[in-house]
Amino acid sequence: MSDIRRAQLVLALRRSGVRDPALLEQLASDGVLVLPIGQAHGAQELVRIRKSGGSVQSERLMPVRFVPLVAEKSKASVFSP
Repeated sequence: MSDIRRAQLVLALRRSGVRDPALLEQLASDGVLVLPIGQAHGAQELVRIRKSGGSVQSERLMPVRFVPLVAEKSKASVFSP
C-alpha cells in the first residue's frame, strides 16, 4: 500500500471494542487516531493513538459515552423548515 496516501488524523465517531488495525493502517507515520473504545452500553474511554515510525502509543483521554443514533418514527423531520 505504499502508493496510497495515508491520513495525518483519523477521528472515529463509532464505538469500538478494540483498536481497529484497518484504521491504524490508514494512519500516516506521525499521525493521530482518536476513537472511543469500550462496550456499547457500558464504560467507554476516548483514546488518542499516535503512530511514530514503527511504534504505536496510546493515551486514555477521558471517559465518554457514544450512543447509536436512532431514527424516531414520526411525521415531522428535525431537519425540515
